[in-house]
Amino acid sequence: MTLFGLWRIGVWFDTSFMEIRQFAGSFTLTAGLYLFLGLYLINRFQLRGYYANYAARANKPLNKAIYRYRNRRASENLYQLFPRYMIGGEAYYLVWYVPNTSLRVTRPLTPGSEPLLFNHQGEWVDDEGLFQKALMMWFYGVGMSPTSLSSQLVSDYNGMRRMTIRYLPRLPRLLDLNEKGLVEGGLADELRLVRGTYPAKCAFIHNTLALILGKIQWANAHDGDSLIQLRYEDILAYHEAMVSMVEKREAFLEKHDIAEAEGAAIKMRGVVIGKGDTPARWREGKALEVSLQIFFASLPAGDHYFTRKADQWLVPEDSLKAYRSRVAYARELDAKLGARKMAAKRG
Repeated sequence: MTLFGLWRIGVWFDTSFMEIRQFAGSFTLTAGLYLFLGLYLINRFQLRGYYANYAARANKPLNKAIYRYRNRRASENLYQLFPRYMIGGEAYYLVWYVPNTSLRVTRPLTPGSEPLLFNHQGEWVDDEGLFQKALMMWFYGVGMSPTSLSSQLVSDYNGMRRMTIRYLPRLPRLLDLNEKGLVEGGLADELRLVRGTYPAKCAFIHNTLALILGKIQWANAHDGDSLIQLRYEDILAYHEAMVSMVEKREAFLEKHDIAEAEGAAIKMRGVVIGKGDTPARWREGKALEVSLQIFFASLPAGDHYFTRKADQWLVPEDSLKAYRSRVAYARELDAKLGARKMAAKRG
């Protein structure tokens, strides 16, 4: 409609601007308008949390404080995640200062990045207990917010599901077809182990797919890149469910000797591919090779980013050190500012 509308306007009014009276000119202008609009909307969508929580229009004291404690000499800018963190009914704001970046907001955390926690009034908070809660929320917020047109979680899920459906169900039949060659190749024990572990490995892969899908649904429920708010109660429940899931997955891997079976599949594939060419004696050799490769692809049980002590989840020590460093820097800046004010009053 835009394309034909611009073209008709150009024809009716004999407009020479970008030659929109010509179809090529109206097409060029339409493409430019939609490119600009698309880039603008992507930026607004991915930074909705900033405009809703951290921008001067949303909270002027907070915005001024955030930039006051930025180290300009180190070319620091902000990490791109801007929800408000609701803890005990109060709103807090966790900011990561990332050095050596020319972008106003950036995604990678480079060495030397430091966090600072603010309350709603724009005052920095020296409370390690609150920081540890906020960092847990930030950690899961990062996973929810891909900051790109495509989510890595979605890509991982689709790729794993496609390969699993296509190749893994064929493995038992391919092993039967090639049993004689595998046994003659000295792989009888490996063949027995892979066959025996096949149902458990399939179950583990399907559980992994379900886990990734659950993460995608959780991220979508919290608006993904457009994330505005996280509640500690929600994130704590999510975290403890994930910890329980990881422990069960680790126990499952150990119970069914899946790592040992994966090693056996690696050895079998090595014999199948020989020196790089599929030997003629293997029936459907390429399919057998790929199916074994899917089988021995190791899937982690999960991450252990936080450790539990009594009733509290503790963040990694390097994150805590970075927080203490930025608190010390903020305290030093406040002292210098106070000294300047006192000197001005005396003058």
